[in-house]
Amino acid sequence: MGQDATSDAYNDSSIYSVDSFEDKNGNEDSIESEIETKREKEEQSIFALPAGIRPSVKSWVDRKKLKLGETLNFEVVVHRRVGHEVRLPSNVSFGKLDLLEKTMKNESQTKDGWTNDHYTFTLIALEAGAIQIPSIRFAVVTKGGDVFYMDTIPLEIAVADPSAGKVDPPIKDLAGVVKVYERNTPLLIFLGSLVLVFFVLVTVWYVARNWERWHPKAPKPAPPPRPPEEIAYEKLEVLKAKLPLQLDLKKSWYLDLSFAIREYLSNRFDFDGLECTSEEIIDIMKTKKTVGITQAELWKFLFSCDMVKFAKHVPSDTEDREMIDEAFRIVDVTNQNYRVYDEEIGKGKNGIGAK
Repeated sequence: MGQDATSDAYNDSSIYSVDSFEDKNGNEDSIESEIETKREKEEQSIFALPAGIRPSVKSWVDRKKLKLGETLNFEVVVHRRVGHEVRLPSNVSFGKLDLLEKTMKNESQTKDGWTNDHYTFTLIALEAGAIQIPSIRFAVVTKGGDVFYMDTIPLEIAVADPSAGKVDPPIKDLAGVVKVYERNTPLLIFLGSLVLVFFVLVTVWYVARNWERWHPKAPKPAPPPRPPEEIAYEKLEVLKAKLPLQLDLKKSWYLDLSFAIREYLSNRFDFDGLECTSEEIIDIMKTKKTVGITQAELWKFLFSCDMVKFAKHVPSDTEDREMIDEAFRIVDVTNQNYRVYDEEIGKGKNGIGAK
C-alpha cells in the first residue's frame, strides 16, 4: 500500500497485550480477562508475525501549520488481513488538541485477502505553539484470538496565535467628555403615574372578569317534581288526539297507552311498574288500598293492552276510544281518592295509597 503525499509517518510497531479497547463501531469491549492471561507470553515484536499476516499502520495530517482555533484532519489507515479485527482504545488522547469528530470506513478488500480501515480524526487547536500529536495504540485481534499492539509515531504541528505581538491602542483622555444626561424628575413622575394607572385599570378589569368564577352563585333549587296525575293526563291527551288510528299505528299506540298507565301507577303508589309484567302489577296493587277501581277492572285494561302487543289482536276504533276513556277514568278515580282531608285535624295525610 503506497503512502499519501501528505503523509508524515509510517509505523509497523511493536505488539503488546491490552486491557480495554473499542471495536470498529465505537462500542467499548472489555477483553481484560483474555489479555491478562497472555500479557507476558505474547509481548513480542510485530515482526515476529509471519509476513503474510503482518498488519501495518500509516498516519498523517492534512496540514502541519494552522492558526489558533482552526481544525485539521489526522488520518490513520490500518492495513490488515480480512478476518482480523482492529480495536481502538476508548480513551484516545491527542495531547493539547481536542477531538471534534471521529469517522471510520472500511475500504473494499483486495483479491489477496487484505483490507484497509481508514480512520479520520478531526482535531481543533486551542493552544498556540509547537504541539505534538502523540502516538495512538491500536490492537489487532487475529482469528486465533491473539491480541497485539500497533502504535502510530508522534507527529509535530505548529499552531500560530494571530493576536501575538499586537499592542492595545492607548486609552483616550476623558477630560473633555461632555455630560449628555440629566435626570428629568417631572417626566419620570408623569411616566410613573401612567404606569400606575394602567396597572390599576388592568387589575380592576381582571378582578371584574373573574369575580363570578371566584364567587359562584348558589345553584337554584330544583323545581318540585310534577304530580303523577299531571304527567299522565298530558300523555293521555296526546294519545287521544291521534284517534282514529291507522292499522299500522295501533300496536305502537297501545304500547304508549300501557306505558302511560304503568308509569302513573308506579309514581302514585311508589313501586317500579315499568319493569313488571301485568300479573306482577296486579299482585302489587293488591297490597295497596284503592277506591273507585277494582283489581278486575285494572286487570282487564292491562290484559287488553297485552293482547295488542303480544297476541297481534287488532282492536276496532270503538275499542280504541273505550280504552282511552278507561285510562282517563283510572287516573281520575285513583287521584281523587288518594289523599283524604281530615277536617277535624286540618291537615292532609296519606290515605288511599298507603300500604
